[in-house]
Amino acid sequence: MDSIIDQIKSRLPSIDQLTGITRQGAHPVHGSETGHDLSVDIAKNAWFCFRCKGGGYAIHWPAVAAGLVDCAGAARKENFSIVLREAARVVGLLTELEQGITPATAANLFQQDRLKQLLAESQHYFQKNLENEQYAWIYKKWGFTKDQADKLGLGYAPPLERGLFTYLKSAGFSIDDIISTGLISVIPRGSGTELSILYYDLLQGRITLPWRTIKNEPIYFTGRETPWVTRDEGKYKKQIIHSDKHQHVSKFIFQPLYGKHTLEQWLARDSFIVLSEGITDAMSLELWEIPTVSPVTTNFSSSQLKECLDILEKFDATHMVPIYICF
Repeated sequence: MDSIIDQIKSRLPSIDQLTGITRQGAHPVHGSETGHDLSVDIAKNAWFCFRCKGGGYAIHWPAVAAGLVDCAGAARKENFSIVLREAARVVGLLTELEQGITPATAANLFQQDRLKQLLAESQHYFQKNLENEQYAWIYKKWGFTKDQADKLGLGYAPPLERGLFTYLKSAGFSIDDIISTGLISVIPRGSGTELSILYYDLLQGRITLPWRTIKNEPIYFTGRETPWVTRDEGKYKKQIIHSDKHQHVSKFIFQPLYGKHTLEQWLARDSFIVLSEGITDAMSLELWEIPTVSPVTTNFSSSQLKECLDILEKFDATHMVPIYICF
């Protein structure tokens, strides 16, 4: 079931419809001396105000339009309840929101929504860096064509120390936001007054393979070694998850079961499941619309098994579901 935020977002008009601007124009709330204060990105459903040096997504706009928050504060955590309430009012979900939300729930919803934005922007960065050289390597390695690689969401993290870090920072995210993704290595140097923190992109020089939801939203990444990797750190490198050692990473970052979205899409039609060890094997079967899941290792964790069982419970328990093992 969709979260209340997802329900609100699905009912909201797109950002160009909300603002009346298709690319760049005068700000409809506080006006514009230049006539170009407000920039709109229809593909990302996002906006940015050059006058106020702040922005957000469609969900943030109703609160700005109502004068409840300014552009610079629209995406701040302390204003999230105001933003969510006004967006819910606009789409007629205010009652549902008030029945199901507490301060603690609101805080968790903010973290999850912020993380979703960060991972979507990270995916955009990876995909825009895929060039012919990488597409050719992908085809030679796995047989995926350019269209297939794009459909699966494959990307490329250039061998830059802070490429993703700089990209996310330029998109308006704070350092705390950025390191919460688990896609940045955080390395302390020195101690006491000499302590400094260094930030490095985790997946430098690797092809990125995303875990996705049924809505094609990225929720986790691993990176495959390529000829462009400058350090020998193993064939695959996984996104860092939250732990005692990595408390800066969001508690909502974990390694889920790969292919859960394929069960939700095609299991009822095909009535069988393929279990695959490798992620690219699972992706190959996904291209044929075959319901396939993979732990991306030789065994399933208890949480991954629970994910699988939760989906199977939605189907008729009187029918057996054949499982084909592809290891």
